[in-house]
Amino acid sequence: MMSVQVDTSGLKKLILDMVADQDAKAKLAAEQILIEGKNVAKTIVPQPTGNLRDGIDRASYVERQSPCVYKIVMTSDAPYSDYVEFGTYKMLGTPFLRPAGMIMRVKAPEVISRIYDE
Repeated sequence: MMSVQVDTSGLKKLILDMVADQDAKAKLAAEQILIEGKNVAKTIVPQPTGNLRDGIDRASYVERQSPCVYKIVMTSDAPYSDYVEFGTYKMLGTPFLRPAGMIMRVKAPEVISRIYDE
């Protein structure tokens, strides 16, 4: 007869530390991706100064959904930002958030690689 004893007492802490490390990296990646998007949006916004541009910084954020999963929200809190972005029946829209979102998607792999390769 053979008896084997395995001590896994330190395993839970090790796993929790690994998840915390990955969560911190995921948060940093999300924040960096948002910065990339905000920089583009503020560059192409039709009114390069004022409430519409400044509202991008005030209203955009990164929100933790679960460990290692973050939601990136880029918007402007200017009450007329939707009209500028999408237009109305009287005026054409001048998108500034959607193109910035596309740039965020393109830049995301580069940002993630940079953070995880550090």
